[in-house]
Amino acid sequence: MKKQLLTLVFGLSALAGNAQLQNLDFEYWDSPVTSSYKSNSPTAWTWTNGASIISPWLFYAPPATVSQSGQYALTLNVWYNYTKDAALQTAAISSRPTALNGYYKYTDNLVLGNNNQMVDDTAEVSVYVTKWNIAFNRNDTVGAGKISLNAIQSFTPFKVNINYSSNATPDSITVFLDPSLVRRAGAAGAYVVIGTGVGSYFTVDNLSLEAGNLSAPTLSRNNRIKIFPNPSTNIIHFSDFTGTVTIATMNGTIIRSQAVGQNQNLSIQDLPAGVYMLTLNDGKTMQQSKIVKN
Repeated sequence: MKKQLLTLVFGLSALAGNAQLQNLDFEYWDSPVTSSYKSNSPTAWTWTNGASIISPWLFYAPPATVSQSGQYALTLNVWYNYTKDAALQTAAISSRPTALNGYYKYTDNLVLGNNNQMVDDTAEVSVYVTKWNIAFNRNDTVGAGKISLNAIQSFTPFKVNINYSSNATPDSITVFLDPSLVRRAGAAGAYVVIGTGVGSYFTVDNLSLEAGNLSAPTLSRNNRIKIFPNPSTNIIHFSDFTGTVTIATMNGTIIRSQAVGQNQNLSIQDLPAGVYMLTLNDGKTMQQSKIVKN
């Protein structure tokens, strides 16, 4: 059995101690591992029901003993409408990681969604990097990434790209592992499970961050991409750009991030009137510009 570690406390104490993400291979558990339900908790990870954190709480499923490598993996599940396990970890960081990598397998269930339509359940992995804003006494999101994962029987690699809306170096990172649309915060519609004795099972193993530079190169004044019209009501055009476009509010909250191709336009018709920060990233260089939506 792997060495038992003491429970780690995150939040403000972790930030003060300059902690990093820990136990990304799920080999360490706060208590001796058992095969009993509601008896185990992976070190450094916090249990949540997906919509809010209710602590302290133990994870419903025992550790998975069939892993991608090592002795254990983390299994999260939703068991019809009675219980849901999701996992959260926040830690300090002093770099700009470009992606979160890992391995997963997923057994999905059908869930009832909008318009009484049955849909395949999906798992989701989210990453957020933030920086404390002293002036406004709040955390500002400077980058984020998210990926939905479908059913797969054997361990399969996944990658969550982190798109930045600011040149700032973040001081905190959060990783969120969600096994189901049921009770997913921010999901478009309410999802429920029909029937009893059914569920979705999301097994995760060997997460890792891809290191990035402390700051991305910024396009020089002579090479800046033209963005027009600005102000605009409906459409934004770009001059000679292929890459990722991120729209954020002026306080750093990311609204949208999408890939655009050569001569492709960006619709902003659905945005409320106001000022936004537009970040263009072609993988090598970054440009930030303010745009005004009329």
